[in-house]
Amino acid sequence: SYNRRNIFPIRKGWPLLVLLFSFSAAFAQDAPKFSVKLKFSVQQGGLENSLITITRDGKPYRVIYPNKGKYFIDLELGSEFVFTFTKPGHITKAVVIDTHVPNGREKDEFSKFTAAVGLELQPEDQIVTYSQPVGKIKYSMSSDDFDFDKDYTQTAQEMEKKAEAHPEPKPKPPAPNPRPQTTPPPTQVTPPSNPVPVAV
Repeated sequence: SYNRRNIFPIRKGWPLLVLLFSFSAAFAQDAPKFSVKLKFSVQQGGLENSLITITRDGKPYRVIYPNKGKYFIDLELGSEFVFTFTKPGHITKAVVIDTHVPNGREKDEFSKFTAAVGLELQPEDQIVTYSQPVGKIKYSMSSDDFDFDKDYTQTAQEMEKKAEAHPEPKPKPPAPNPRPQTTPPPTQVTPPSNPVPVAV
């Protein structure tokens, strides 16, 4: 039989399936996540032409075209996310957020985390390239919550100092192609005519 208020037929067993589906969907939506408040700024300029790309376990996850300085992002647990911040003329930076947690804490709630990232200008006629992310956030056993990886931060700061002390020269733009030289055609010289006198 059909319910007049529903275009789908009502059959035995359907209420249970609907209940199970609703429970599964609600459980997936309510699964705990790691919430990050992201503050993004750019030295001497606005956020136009800047970009935030996010990968999850090495695969593309999300792209943000910033039009404001603050973002709230919820990340699934059990993965490694890499946030890369770019803008033309500025030093590119990346931050790793590792959301793996110990067994038994997958369903727990965690404190919201705030991370601030600012991009500095590239030096004139030089390019600074960081060989690794500048920071890492992961679960800390000592604080029983997410925190900056202090050991990683120390090595990252040393890396930044070395990269800034030894910038690479900025490649020069390619020279325009020279105009092809055209050789004018040779000028044909007509010898002067020497008329032969005719005796009459």
